[in-house]
Amino acid sequence: MVFRTSVGRVYAARSTDDGRTWSQAAPLAHLPNPNSKIDLVSIEPNRELVLVYNNHAKVRLSSP
Repeated sequence: MVFRTSVGRVYAARSTDDGRTWSQAAPLAHLPNPNSKIDLVSIEPNRELVLVYNNHAKVRLSSP
C-alpha cells in the first residue's frame, strides 16, 4: 500500500500474505508530497503500476 503522510513524503508498506500482516511503513523512493491525495493504479495488460501524486515539497509560510 502507498499513502500520504503529514511529514512531507509518500510512504509505503508491503504485504506478502494477502494483507494479513504488513511491513513497517517507510518513505517510498523519497517522493515529496505535501499531504495531498495520491492514487496507485494498475494498468492492463501487463499490470504495470502508475502512481499519481503531488510532486511538491511542503512549504511553511512565515507568520506576519
